[in-house]
Amino acid sequence: MRECWFGLNQAFRRKLDNLALTTVQYTVLRTICESCPDNLNQQEIARSITTHKNNLTPIIKRLAELNYIELRSNPCDKREKKILINAKGKKVYREAKSIALTLQTDLLRDFTDKEKQLISNYLERCNNQMEDISRLISREIS
Repeated sequence: MRECWFGLNQAFRRKLDNLALTTVQYTVLRTICESCPDNLNQQEIARSITTHKNNLTPIIKRLAELNYIELRSNPCDKREKKILINAKGKKVYREAKSIALTLQTDLLRDFTDKEKQLISNYLERCNNQMEDISRLISREIS
């Protein structure tokens, strides 16, 4: 599974080269887009992609420098910044998503619909297990 993940990530990274977007930046843009109309803060994005808020800081900064996102103060809490994707960010996200879907189609081309469903089910189970493990680790740390 690890080799498959690294291979897929590497292939996606190479395909994104023309967009000057990293796979992690794509994941952040996807998370922001999928949260609409809710505006997320950095902590919420970090939780969604299972990373630490501090790991996200340089990614958010770079996406803002690229003019893909905007940071706005929360009217209820001026210390908190809400992160919104702008028109330029939506455009690059749509282009990257099209690349991702094409890669997915290419990867699964030789699988039957039943096999695709089985793969999806297995990965969903793995994801659920990871969420359970993550919750246990969080409790141990607390």
